[in-house]
Amino acid sequence: MTNVAKGETKTKERRAKPRKERAKLKKNRATPEEKLVKPKKQRATPTILYTWAGAIVALLVVSAALSFLAVQTMSSAGERIAESTGPVLITTQGLVSSIAEADAANTAVFLSGIDGGNEDVEQRRLYESAVARAPAQIEDISAGIGDDTATHDALKLIAQQLVQYAGVVEQARVSNINDIDGANELLADSLDLTGGTEGILANANVVTARTEAQFDDDSSAGFLLLVGAIAVLVVTLIVLVMGQMNLRKLTNRLINFGLVAASISVVALIAWLAIATFGRSADLGTAENEGFADISLSAELQTAAFNYKTQETNAIIREDTGGLPEPALLDDIDRQLGRLTDNADTARERAQVEALVERWNRYLLSSGVIAQRVRSSNFDEARNVVGGEGNQNFNGFNTTAEALVLTNEDQFNAAVTNATSRLDWLNFATILLPALAALLAWLGYRPRINEYF
Repeated sequence: MTNVAKGETKTKERRAKPRKERAKLKKNRATPEEKLVKPKKQRATPTILYTWAGAIVALLVVSAALSFLAVQTMSSAGERIAESTGPVLITTQGLVSSIAEADAANTAVFLSGIDGGNEDVEQRRLYESAVARAPAQIEDISAGIGDDTATHDALKLIAQQLVQYAGVVEQARVSNINDIDGANELLADSLDLTGGTEGILANANVVTARTEAQFDDDSSAGFLLLVGAIAVLVVTLIVLVMGQMNLRKLTNRLINFGLVAASISVVALIAWLAIATFGRSADLGTAENEGFADISLSAELQTAAFNYKTQETNAIIREDTGGLPEPALLDDIDRQLGRLTDNADTARERAQVEALVERWNRYLLSSGVIAQRVRSSNFDEARNVVGGEGNQNFNGFNTTAEALVLTNEDQFNAAVTNATSRLDWLNFATILLPALAALLAWLGYRPRINEYF
């Protein structure tokens, strides 16, 4: 075959080849210089690495600020609960008990002094002791409620009504001893000053309600900051993992120990924050539900018991056979005793509740005798029972109730102390761990950046 024929044949074969194969052949014929112009793999630049490191550090700074503010807010709220909100709640219930005790003792004294009788010295002492406690309790409450105007207004009314109450009681007592008309009406006025719809106990309930709201606010203080801090920390952790994957792709190194260590620091802070705050919430829940709730319930029980005794005494004073305590009040007392029994969660508390139930049942035995005498219009014998075993049994019940309150107060304070201690050292951790993570992340990126210099 001639050369001309061979050339034509090659030309035809070349034209017959697909376009992609020709392009591939052309690429393979590129010169060494052309190959150097376009490297096979694009390498990372220091700018990209600086950007990753800067983003991680910035997120850690934000998370540190939010975590610190959240812990500081919760710590301040915890101190407020321990130093003011909690004591105000407890002292207010003590004030309720003092007023109710004064009412019951006052009616007993009044009853013993009818028709020139000798006043019950023990009941008079209980009345004076209860009235003397009340002003000190009001001062303690006032010192702890801060600048809440509505609570201060209610407390001012209580102080004014307490002075009026003591004055009316003395007028009723003098009138009763000297057989002056209007003594019974004065006694009724004193009872209205304490238990009326706008009396001392009603205003004390206003203080309790507002303080309970403050307790709830203190318990939830810092929650939004905490959520924000944990959210930023989670984002930081995600960025650290992404940074680890990015470095692995760029450098072909399986692990960057700096970023791994930084991630561990972030996880440690998230876990610490979560454990401490959930534990704190549980402790404050215990303080409220097992401490203060029982204190409040004990105060309600004492108030109901004092009302029961007061109605009983008034029926004798007025010689009213139909004025004995209504069964609904007794049912209410039974329910409260049942709730206290159900709520008792320690051996000491269970023993005190059992003693309280026993003391109340003893008093009910005396009360049953009193009711029989009243229904038979034998008021002189009814007064004798009230002044004797009736008062003795009721005082035993009241003393046991106050001991139970002290036990629940200890439980409340212990739970608040536990809640506050959960945040110990966490203030330092919110700064130290993010700073450590930032340093470790920078140390992880720095060797890669140095490779370009």
